[in-house]
Amino acid sequence: MQPRVPNQLIIASLNRASPFSSSPDPPPSSSSSDNNKPPNKKLKAPSRKISMPFMGQIKRARSARDAIRVIARIERKGYHPNVFHYSAIISKCAREKLVDKALGLLKRMINQGVAPNEFVFGAVIDACAKARQYKSAISLLNDMEDKYGVRPNVNCFNAAISACEKARKWEEAVKLLRKMTDKGAEPDVISYNAVISACEKCAEWEKALEFLDEMANVGIQPNVRSYNAAISACEKGRQANVALSLLAQMKEEGIRPDVISYSSLISACEKGGAKYTDTALLLFNEAKSVGIKLDVKIYSAAISACEKGGAKYTDTALSLFTDMKKAGVNPNGVTYTAIAQACFNSNRYSEALELAREAMDRGVLRIEISTESGLPKWDLHELADALQSLVHLSNEEASHSYQDIIVVTGKGF
Repeated sequence: MQPRVPNQLIIASLNRASPFSSSPDPPPSSSSSDNNKPPNKKLKAPSRKISMPFMGQIKRARSARDAIRVIARIERKGYHPNVFHYSAIISKCAREKLVDKALGLLKRMINQGVAPNEFVFGAVIDACAKARQYKSAISLLNDMEDKYGVRPNVNCFNAAISACEKARKWEEAVKLLRKMTDKGAEPDVISYNAVISACEKCAEWEKALEFLDEMANVGIQPNVRSYNAAISACEKGRQANVALSLLAQMKEEGIRPDVISYSSLISACEKGGAKYTDTALLLFNEAKSVGIKLDVKIYSAAISACEKGGAKYTDTALSLFTDMKKAGVNPNGVTYTAIAQACFNSNRYSEALELAREAMDRGVLRIEISTESGLPKWDLHELADALQSLVHLSNEEASHSYQDIIVVTGKGF
């Protein structure tokens, strides 16, 4: 006898928290306007022999919507999808961030009398996490046990913590971590990494370090992601010395820093000011020497550190800028801002102007035509701090090349 499924499902609360519809794509053969209701004829649970070919179709489906259409094929045979079919389809929805489809499928399976298990709930919570719907994720986590008697496993908790991390709700993430232990689900490295990352996003560097230490105390070995999140938290909190101590600690533990580690460390040095410029360059050279694939973030961080170091580092900044282009790494707005500011710091205005022109040609800057004068007007919001120095040049100092532009600065339109 199938358990009676209450109509007041968690879906009701989820729909209030979600801007999405909870209905999946209608199966092609269904004429019902409510796709969450089972067909009129009585459907049976499929045997393993019958269900396996449909599972193959679901796995081979190129998209979640294609997988959802398999439901109609199953129902045409007189059966309803089983929990494994639904789990596989909902997992595809989660990967494609189709939270509305995932919620609709959960409601549909319950209406058909198919009891969801922890894997189904975990997949739906994961979909909520990817859609940054942390309230929906937490509601599902609570209701799966309270209303349906399904105990959340570590994956369910991890997905909900990840939802809080993406939503920058570090306190909610910590509460879920504590709840895991109370419910008998042992946190793992993924759990702690998500909590540390939530702290990092909110610049709660002390809390990030607290949970990094806690990992070791409970016997969980931190990995490179654990340290990267903690280092980034220190960078956001302007704690260069602490970030550098974490680098030493991870090396002692045999954990090899990656490009994210070095980028965050160099950014921490840049935020620490001129006294850390040499350290930032040492870190850049170390990353290069150990074979780290250098990307735009690490180059931009190193150039920004040079800019903070003052005029004596301008040639180094320009050298890094040249090297990154030779390496096939395209500068972005952050790069151009830092290198232009470095040039202005050392009164190299013509080079800064050429960099501005180059940035415009590459699409980093937008150009408009002033309706007042008909002259080119550059929208230099990304380079405002650097290039507004042009405005302050006296007429005697300004060459003709500086007078054929209008510099637009400020925080926005």
